Amino acid sequence: MFIIKVKEELIQHCTQQISKYNFGKRSQANGTPEQQLTGIIGQSVIMELFGIGIYIFCSYHKNKKELTICGWITKEDFIQKRRFYKKGSTRTRSDNSTFQTFSDLYEIDNTDLNQVNSLNELKNELVQL
Repeated sequence: MFIIKVKEELIQHCTQQISKYNFGKRSQANGTPEQQLTGIIGQSVIMELFGIGIYIFCSYHKNKKELTICGWITKEDFIQKRRFYKKGSTRTRSDNSTFQTFSDLYEIDNTDLNQVNSLNELKNELVQL
């Protein structure tokens, strides 16, 4: 796991995109503008770094403006290891707090991801795919 500092210019660009466009065009679970912004920032950092779409799991800390790269997994491995939770399921976080899902979702444990400790390591592993 490693952290990437998010550039203020990228945050501003994503904020402008959220104010112009509604990225939640599904029938449900579209997320609030703030939730959409979090997703767009994570996606934009990865796209900026690699210019490709793959399953890289990230966590964005909005106060610190940091994106933690938790690891990556191939689509095939994700399909084998994922767990499905129906809308309204009660989920328990690692700190034992709970929440109800607002849509159907899939989860995978971080321990099932290919772990990486630096941007160079991640690049090297992705090139080999």
